[in-house]
Amino acid sequence: MSKKQFFVSLVLAKLLFSFISWYVIGGMTQLGDTQSYLSGMFLYRNDWSSTAFIMSYFGKMFSNIVGYNVIANFPLLFIGLAGIWLGVKKIEMPAPYWLMFLLVMCMPSTLMWTSIHSKEAVLNALLGVLAYLLIHKISGEDWSVKHKVVLAVTYLMIAFFKPLYVPAISWFLLYAMTYQIKVKKVFITLTLSVLGIGLFALVIHLFYDQLSTYLQLFHRNFTTKGELTRIGNVWQSVDEFLLSALSGMFISFIGPTFMEAVKVITMLPFFVEGLATVFIIFYLILRASVKQSELYVHTFFMLFGGVILFLLAQYPVGFFNPGSAIRYKQSFLPFLFTILFYLAYDIRVRQVNVS
Repeated sequence: MSKKQFFVSLVLAKLLFSFISWYVIGGMTQLGDTQSYLSGMFLYRNDWSSTAFIMSYFGKMFSNIVGYNVIANFPLLFIGLAGIWLGVKKIEMPAPYWLMFLLVMCMPSTLMWTSIHSKEAVLNALLGVLAYLLIHKISGEDWSVKHKVVLAVTYLMIAFFKPLYVPAISWFLLYAMTYQIKVKKVFITLTLSVLGIGLFALVIHLFYDQLSTYLQLFHRNFTTKGELTRIGNVWQSVDEFLLSALSGMFISFIGPTFMEAVKVITMLPFFVEGLATVFIIFYLILRASVKQSELYVHTFFMLFGGVILFLLAQYPVGFFNPGSAIRYKQSFLPFLFTILFYLAYDIRVRQVNVS
């Protein structure tokens, strides 16, 4: 499979799932916020600092132009695709790996949530631009003034739509900017990691009380009545949040737990899909970081740390609701797979591992 065949197949798959999502899944259940956005439900807020208002504004505009139907989803579908194409355009892989790449990008949940009018499609576009800039830098090319302006705008827009992703994208940026520096990689990696952990600890210390209050109320984002879809205790403090983080991150990422999948058999495919995704991601991290029995320390810490930070961002939004867990990770999965496949299989990757 060639790069062109990969992208054409991805476009066709997304178009197909746009119809499936709208007419089949949307006919049986609420399709996230998509129907609300396209009907303009949140226009009453009249606040351009509200992402719900923005999504409703453009959703209602698209519906007014083409009608309240599946075609109203197409603008964001193609904007998301444009971002993905930009992210992969600099990748050069042997044909078999393009087929593997297509398969992971066409997981049913990913196709469903990124083929409709959704924030996930918007973030696919923004993170696709970021992937392009990261690959450009990792490959040894400098950012021009134009690149830096685009980077600043993209960074701010990602922070606006999903503030929880800021630590993860900052981590990737810092590592990418030091990727080709020919000094001791262990020193750079250690410095960046210590700085990142130190900053995280400082933020926790300075805003401990505010964060604890926010965490106590966070579950209300997933139901108008403040009830929990998934039975569990609401976090009462940052300490409780962090103590549950290791298991919570994977529960929030995979989606339904095994027991939930056994009780509700329709959740079983999503459990299998989520579990498979975890294994694929960590396999690709090792494939990108270990070559010819040598560990590329900088690559490993960039990928492993970045993935953990995305999992940590997914943790609060997916912990209380398996549906939310399945949905929200689709915002960043195409970005992760783009970076992982580039570093694992691109024939021109120049890794520097100065010891």
